[in-house]
Amino acid sequence: METIVRIKWDEPKQKDWLCPENIKIALSAYCVNTNFEVEEIPLFDKTSEVIKCGDKLYYDINPNSKMDVPSSFYVKLESYFDVWVREQPPLSFYDYCLQEVKGKA
Repeated sequence: METIVRIKWDEPKQKDWLCPENIKIALSAYCVNTNFEVEEIPLFDKTSEVIKCGDKLYYDINPNSKMDVPSSFYVKLESYFDVWVREQPPLSFYDYCLQEVKGKA
């Protein structure tokens, strides 16, 4: 069984205490007969990830284009981002979008 938990906290003076190893120790102490695997999952800033991916992907699939990236392209990538974050595939966001765009062509 796998459960994904997002923890938000007010900036403690010692940030190191909320590390994966300490969370594992606390869970193991509470649920004595259970083995836990705890990993840190980096958070992504949706807007900057979408813009960075869109700027590269648009010109990669339209190498002769002289126009700016259309806003509708960014909007589409935003919907891909939400699915990508939820599903957490082994692909980078760029590779996931490239796969989606090529699959629709």
